[in-house]
This record gives sequence, C-alpha cells and structure tokens, in this order.
Amino acid sequence: MMVVVEDGQVVIGDLGIGRIEVGGVDIAGGEAEEVALDLRAARSRAEREVLQLALTQSGGNLSSAAKLLGISRPTLYNLAKEHGLAIEP
Repeated sequence: MMVVVEDGQVVIGDLGIGRIEVGGVDIAGGEAEEVALDLRAARSRAEREVLQLALTQSGGNLSSAAKLLGISRPTLYNLAKEHGLAIEP
C-alpha cells in the first residue's frame, strides 16, 4: 500500500483503516494532534473508568468495590473524590 499526501504529513485517517480507539476516543478519522496523548491524562481516564466499573458491579457498595479493586475503602473514597465521582462515605 502506498499513501500519498500533499502536505507531507501522514495522519491516521490517510491510512484507510477502520476505527482506532485511544482512551475511549476514536482517533482514526482525524489528525493525531487532535487527541491528547498525555500519559497522565490517559492513566487518569483509565483509573476513572475502572473505578466507575467497580462501583457499578458492586451496586455502589464501597467495601465490595474496594475489594474488587484490591484497595482499601478509604483509598477508594479518596480516588473517587479525586476523580469527581459522587459517592457516599
């Protein structure tokens, strides 16, 4: 396969491949610089998603969610607060 571009910059959309997802964001249709590929931001998004999943699977029970995550209940509470997740202590 050969890709020819006018401005000398190849972006994911030029490659003709389907959906590519990074941190829950589809980047295949646009230029790479449109997506923040900051490692701290990606870790934060992943952490938030896992926290939400654990809280959902535990029916909102903090002790059960903490156990699923392998962390203490106070740590779960602090992480949820850090990520702006509304939970009852």
